[in-house]
Amino acid sequence: MKENPHDHSHDLLVKYLLDEATSEEVTEIEQWLRNSENNRIYYNQLKTIWEESRQLAPEAAVNEEAAWQRFNDKKAAVRTEATVVNMAVKRKNWIRVAAILLLVAGVGSYLFFNRLGITTASSGDAVATHTLPDGSQVVLNKNASISWPRSFGTKSRTVVLTGEAFFKVVPDAQKPFIIEVGEVSVEVVGTSFNIKNTDVQTEIIVETGIVNVSSAKSSVQLKQNEKAVVLKNKGIPEKIPVKNQLYNYYRTNLFVCNETPLPELVAILNDAYKAKITIGSRRAAELRLTTTFENKSLEQMLEVIRETLNIRIEKANGAIIIK
Repeated sequence: MKENPHDHSHDLLVKYLLDEATSEEVTEIEQWLRNSENNRIYYNQLKTIWEESRQLAPEAAVNEEAAWQRFNDKKAAVRTEATVVNMAVKRKNWIRVAAILLLVAGVGSYLFFNRLGITTASSGDAVATHTLPDGSQVVLNKNASISWPRSFGTKSRTVVLTGEAFFKVVPDAQKPFIIEVGEVSVEVVGTSFNIKNTDVQTEIIVETGIVNVSSAKSSVQLKQNEKAVVLKNKGIPEKIPVKNQLYNYYRTNLFVCNETPLPELVAILNDAYKAKITIGSRRAAELRLTTTFENKSLEQMLEVIRETLNIRIEKANGAIIIK
């Protein structure tokens, strides 16, 4: 499948969404999903459209056969800014799916999501701050997005997150604030915390207040300076003490290291700068660093690390090796 999510086969993705794809097609699509975050966002949006479309009246005035034909001829139907609503996909009529997706091609994703009562905010290539209808603030890291339904704030406050974001939630004991992220549900009343969702795990770090983290298998309660890690292949939240504030880098422009193991700093630098840094010796893997970087380039930070820890840094073919 092509890397541009607007150029690949819509038919194949819809078949995959409905569990109608062959084993070969499943392999092809899963590889395509692993190739880039944009591909995953695009697929998740199609999934969102279908799941939320169940809210539409079955007798909606859509000529499904004509829609299917136009759908096959249409590309660039959906922009990648939309987000996933994490619901279980159920098998539905193929032509009806095509007709619903055509609505997006015809009127644009913004109008379609408005019709469904879904609001989506995305960050793109820069960190972005958004205020939700209840006054809660969300700082989205790059390439993250958050969506919420029209019913937000009536009985509860539920949002769906892809990527990473920091939340500062306005207290309301009568209306819990719920974040759905992957297979994990995070519930709070009023608190501040960070959530990061990747292909491998979901991580929740609490700065203030109390946060309940649930998966299909178990749940944990987090307090200040505690975090939970949920590995995708296990699905069980594991509570771990928070040992540093590096997770705040994208909203503070500070990399604060306090006896921080070098491998932990390297992981953050790779994430922040899309770098390919590896630890190339046991000695380097055991080193710790105490310093604060503010508004520094990757090159400047690596030079400080080299001088402070008395290590070697080698570069080759776009990769950086610390020894």
